[in-house]
Amino acid sequence: QEKEKQLMEKNKDVNETKSKMDVAKSELEIYNSQHKNAQTQLREAHANLESVIQKQTQRKSEIKSIEKELPDLKNNLKKAEADLEKAVQGEAKLVAQGFYTLDSNKFRKLKGKQALNIFFQCRGNVLEALMKQKAAGKIPGLYGRLGDLGAIDDKYDIAISTACGALDHIVCDTMETAQTCVQYLKKNNIGAATFIGLDKV
Repeated sequence: QEKEKQLMEKNKDVNETKSKMDVAKSELEIYNSQHKNAQTQLREAHANLESVIQKQTQRKSEIKSIEKELPDLKNNLKKAEADLEKAVQGEAKLVAQGFYTLDSNKFRKLKGKQALNIFFQCRGNVLEALMKQKAAGKIPGLYGRLGDLGAIDDKYDIAISTACGALDHIVCDTMETAQTCVQYLKKNNIGAATFIGLDKV
């Protein structure tokens, strides 16, 4: 009976040892799994780092290339702006010389401030010259600029002035008077304008 008791105690010790070994084995498997995951993450991190370094190197190369091209691009832009300015001014001068007329809304969309000044100065010169002829009694059938012949409510002024280019047209009693105005402007090389003859309205 004493031997059985000793045997049972030994079996108990063996079972406890096996249990501890099983726990240790499970923990070891967990650690191994975590180690593998950590190695995988480390490899991915290295790969991502290399990718970032490559992209950074590529971006630096692109930036250097752009920096080299930038002076030429700036020069080309300045040249294009200068060419545009010359073209706009040339077009405005043609209008001022009476070769053809352009609606003022078109000039508002152009970027040449000097061209705008030329255009509006030309328009003012045309109207001023014609009104002097009217005051002298040489063109009695001339009434003036359409936009000056009526009042526009302040709250609608900007909208109507922007949308209605015809406000800059010059009103005459007849188309015959309008033709007289055109001939006067051409003869004196003052400019050009668009006329409205009330006999044709």
